[in-house]
Amino acid sequence: AIPSPENFINVNWAYTVPSTVLNGEIITLTVVATDKDNQTGKKEFSLSCIDPANVSSYDAELGAQSNTEFGSMLSTTDGKVFFISDAFNNQNVIDMVYFYGKTNTATPASPSNTEVFGVGPGQLSVFKVQDYSVRNNTTFKLMVDGSVTLAEFENLTSSQLAQKYSSSSSTEGTLANFLHDATGGFPVPSMFAFKTEKNKYGMFYVKSISGYSGVGSIKIAVRIQK
Repeated sequence: AIPSPENFINVNWAYTVPSTVLNGEIITLTVVATDKDNQTGKKEFSLSCIDPANVSSYDAELGAQSNTEFGSMLSTTDGKVFFISDAFNNQNVIDMVYFYGKTNTATPASPSNTEVFGVGPGQLSVFKVQDYSVRNNTTFKLMVDGSVTLAEFENLTSSQLAQKYSSSSSTEGTLANFLHDATGGFPVPSMFAFKTEKNKYGMFYVKSISGYSGVGSIKIAVRIQK
């Protein structure tokens, strides 16, 4: 018998597709409902997941601590580069700080790093990051040479950016150090996946390094979730 309208129950239910699901992947959901008479009904739904191209891509050129031509601080959300003075007033959007060090060489770092930024021996105080009230935490994972080709990089979707970061076996850290471009005997440039304070996943590779020193600069290509 068909139940009378007064016995109908409307249920609102939402499902969030995990960020690790890849573009084109099909997932199956099983919904089970039990009524007051303990009668059960089951229905399966197959969802074909299409990843909207919710990704921003841009190039950014950053100067090291003694470079006066390019700023050192990057807002990964929009690709805006800040000089030290402007960055202090916009510290809530700063996700990376580029420096050149004797130990780490060419390195974008998280503002949250307390080993590099400070006033102690061997630390860098010039960026004034140690005085920030908001020090965003950006974490990096090295993409092993060849694990993502440059052609693949250009087409990474939002879910793939998250998946590449999560599946990388590299150690997570707050420094993307020892960077190099595809010159000087290196067959491919350095590439790192990253995750920002706002839980946005991204990836960058080194397009060029102009001067391996504190007055040099680095140009990186970035893809990041919107």
